[in-house]
Amino acid sequence: MVARKLSDGTALHLGVSYSLADLKDGILLTKFIAGRICIKLGQKFESVPNPGTANSPNFNNPSLPDFGFRWDKAEVTYDVNDTSSVI
Repeated sequence: MVARKLSDGTALHLGVSYSLADLKDGILLTKFIAGRICIKLGQKFESVPNPGTANSPNFNNPSLPDFGFRWDKAEVTYDVNDTSSVI
């Protein structure tokens, strides 16, 4: 397990959309993390994760369900053993 919810210890899974309420107590990272956290305002993502787009929504395709919604991402390179690591 790489990341889990602080509230109940449930594992977080790649490509699953979580609401802010689900994660309000925080996340525990248990080992080195590198990747992206995508954030959509107002509701969860509807697009199916696709490794071809690095599991990110495709904002250039108007036929996809998340087109037209405001979203952004945070790039993560985080090492839990390095106190100077940041997101």
